[in-house]
Amino acid sequence: MSDRSQLTGWEIVRRAEALHPEWTLDQHVTHLREDEGQDIDPIWVARWLRNIAADKH
Repeated sequence: MSDRSQLTGWEIVRRAEALHPEWTLDQHVTHLREDEGQDIDPIWVARWLRNIAADKH
């Protein structure tokens, strides 16, 4: 059984972007790796951030 309470990378980035809109891509990647223990390709993080920005407009 998987633990459904653990957030996905997308959810972590979305939450972090809402709390820290000034963060750069590198800061998001560092947060994922060091604080959340997830090693996600920066290309995916960049795509998610682009999609989040597009949804705001």
